[in-house]
Amino acid sequence: MRREQETLRTVLDSMPVGVSVARANGEIFLTNPEVARILRHEHLPTPDFESYSDWKTYHADGRKLEVQEYPLAQAITRREPIPGQDFRYQRGDGTMAWIRLSASPILGQEGTILGAVTVLIDVDAERQQRENLTRSEERFRLLIEQASVGIVIGDLTGRLTYMNPRLLEILGYTTSDLDAGAARWDELTPPEYARLDENAVVELQTTGTAQPYQKAFVARDGTKIPFLVGAVRIPSQVAGEREEIAVFLTDLRSQKQAEAALIQSEKLAAVGRLAASISHEINNPLEAVTNLLFLASSEQNPSLVKDYLDQASHELARVSQIAGQTLRFHRQSTRPRAMTPRELLDPVLALYEGRLRNANVRSVSEHRGDPKFVCYEGDMRQVLNNLIGNAIDAMRGDGTLRVRSRAARDPRSDANGVRITIADTGLGMSAATLHRIFEPFFTTKGINGTGLGLWISQGIVQKHQGKLRVRSRTGGAHSGTVFALFLPLETTATDSGELLS
Repeated sequence: MRREQETLRTVLDSMPVGVSVARANGEIFLTNPEVARILRHEHLPTPDFESYSDWKTYHADGRKLEVQEYPLAQAITRREPIPGQDFRYQRGDGTMAWIRLSASPILGQEGTILGAVTVLIDVDAERQQRENLTRSEERFRLLIEQASVGIVIGDLTGRLTYMNPRLLEILGYTTSDLDAGAARWDELTPPEYARLDENAVVELQTTGTAQPYQKAFVARDGTKIPFLVGAVRIPSQVAGEREEIAVFLTDLRSQKQAEAALIQSEKLAAVGRLAASISHEINNPLEAVTNLLFLASSEQNPSLVKDYLDQASHELARVSQIAGQTLRFHRQSTRPRAMTPRELLDPVLALYEGRLRNANVRSVSEHRGDPKFVCYEGDMRQVLNNLIGNAIDAMRGDGTLRVRSRAARDPRSDANGVRITIADTGLGMSAATLHRIFEPFFTTKGINGTGLGLWISQGIVQKHQGKLRVRSRTGGAHSGTVFALFLPLETTATDSGELLS
């Protein structure tokens, strides 16, 4: 018996869990060292079940364990094994920790209850880790579900498995629709954005992330909603499991509306500037007509009267020409059409004729051929009007404005197109100014400028798949600025009004 007890003690002492053995009356008469290590105090006297009330053991909700709720007491009372249960325990050093208690009865040969053995496991680290994970998952869930941006999870085949409430609301879908497969990436994407998505997939496969790009989704009611889209690949945790991607979508509707308002503001400002030039151009011939009619009414010589009337008719024709050019300048077609650079530039230069003359600026136009290219006429005239107006402002009198056009080829894309250059002999721009001229609201004209002209011009050119470059030199006899505008012969640009609607 002594050898068996020594063997039992050796086994108990080497076990990695706490073990306590009790008699049928609840008295605990044997524990291994692991119990003291876990509980951080020596074995407490436990002569019977009632002494269990001295243990500071609590349920998860904070209630103290009753004597009959201990697994050891239940195993003896019910004569059956009690599976592990987790409780909070105040250890000997005053700290609270999670422990797991399980118990099994010890039965005699005739089925009599001799006592029970309980196993005690320290699960504090496990529970803390689980609680931290739960809190982390809860924070992540709140972040995703309360986010102001749309978030969608799916795979590279286009199957979508999750959309956060914000995106479901924007697109007009429900979680049930998503579970039923009613929303797929390719079905939500208009055909014109398929190439952008293909490029993003290649980026995801090679680098794990897709750089942000703009596209639109078709909502359930058929409306197109613009988004800024970025994506990351979610590595699979199980070998052979299909990888998922997380996509983040920022609703651009408010931004597009703000851009449209800015563009409309700049258009109104441009109209105001043109109105001043046009009124000056019309006022001169009208004054001449008034004077000629007065002379004709007071002249007795018929030949002189006819001469005065012919001159008045010529001046009225000049007024009609200015009015026609103004209408043509602001005409905006709903579809792009083929035009030559001369057809675009001549009406713009005609509107600035009086301003050029008053500023003592010489205008030189050089057209090498008349290659036709496709564009939105009103948009491109707005760009040229802005560039020419800026060139005149930069010279402040006694300068030369050179406008050239010719057929050209883009060395990077190898696309055929036309190049229009607008050069002035003004003061030029510093490197710091050149770096910022295409920023919205940046202006060097003080209260006389809106800072939107070149920003809008750059956007129009980019929508035509074109390029707008600038060089400038300050100081010396050769100061000035050159804007070079390249436009491809064909364009897939959408009307700017449609883009911003």
